[in-house]
Amino acid sequence: MPTTPDPTRPMRPEDIERERSDWRAFYSKWEGTPGAELLEGFTEGGRLQEEEFRDLFRRHGHFEGKRVLEVGFGIGVLARLLRDEFPVASYVGIELTEASVANIQSESFPDSFRFEVCPAEEVGDRFPPKCFDIAVLHAVAHHFVDPATCFRSIAKVTRELLALEPNRSHPFRRYLERKVNALPNQPVETSYTLREWRGFLSAPGRQVRFSFTPYRLLPANVLNWRGLRWVPRPLIHWALKLDRRLVRVPPLRRFSYYLLLRAVYED
Repeated sequence: MPTTPDPTRPMRPEDIERERSDWRAFYSKWEGTPGAELLEGFTEGGRLQEEEFRDLFRRHGHFEGKRVLEVGFGIGVLARLLRDEFPVASYVGIELTEASVANIQSESFPDSFRFEVCPAEEVGDRFPPKCFDIAVLHAVAHHFVDPATCFRSIAKVTRELLALEPNRSHPFRRYLERKVNALPNQPVETSYTLREWRGFLSAPGRQVRFSFTPYRLLPANVLNWRGLRWVPRPLIHWALKLDRRLVRVPPLRRFSYYLLLRAVYED
């Protein structure tokens, strides 16, 4: 059974190898299937969720003309958004496996887009300091074995960081992690509270302006539940609209399922 990462200690070699092995097994299920096709297989709620993620980054990312690093590009949701809607100066997407890079490269992207195999903890050694204007993480950091080390590495190469991550203060999130982490060959999931996420995004020797936006009370897994395929689309839209309003209520903000975290690093 996987063990829950301990953010107070550095990564051990065996932790790193286990993490990469789990991801290789996870991505092997997708091999040869472009991310766009995978997204089509989502339920109505799942597709709406991805649309909202895109809108969230569209409103908060300010990507035009910037050099963008995406840590963990997954099935390419954000890469396609930047390719289709924003004239970015350049884009580098990193992942842990060759299979994920091969999948995304089966699609057409501009020459200014690159996809590489690179663990998050090695980003600071792979790229020059401050060579990116913004680094983006789309539900990735809760898989880090050592989040403090990974975020320190990322902060070395970027001027701004934008991350959408689950919030451990949400009761269902804690339940989900216990269930997922009991499964074999499944990448470990560990979310954190707002205070803990803020600590990880700090950078030694650099001033940080930190802010966050609460996002949704409904768990993501509920929205992609297969039973929702029988629920009328207008009803799902109504539920999401109500959710977006409720999550802004001050007593409920700290219990949002996702937190959009922003860190601006100043010299």
